[in-house]
Amino acid sequence: MACGESKGQESPSSTNETASPASQAEPISIFGTVQQPLEGTPITLTQFENNAQVATFDLALDANGHFAHSVSLDKPTVFQLNVQNVQRILLVLHDEDIEITVDG
Repeated sequence: MACGESKGQESPSSTNETASPASQAEPISIFGTVQQPLEGTPITLTQFENNAQVATFDLALDANGHFAHSVSLDKPTVFQLNVQNVQRILLVLHDEDIEITVDG
C-alpha cells in the first residue's frame, strides 16, 4: 500500500461532493486507485467528529479501479477509508487533497 498527497492534482471525473454544515472552506479531494478490486465489495469513507461517526459515504469504483470523493472541511477532520472490508486507512484531513493507492 502506498499513500501520497498532492494539492491541486486533478482527480477522476466521477467525483462525489459533500459539504460540512456551515463550511466556508474550499473542497478537498480524496481520490485513488484499488489495484486489484474485488467485484461486489464496498469502498466506504466514514467521517468522525468528537469520537462519533457522523457520515458514511459509499464510493464507486470505475472500470479502472479509480474512486473519488470531495468534501469541504472547516477544521481538521478524522476519516476512515474501508477498502473492501480488507484494509482500513485512518486519515486526518483539512485543506489538502490526498491520493491513495491500495492493493485491494
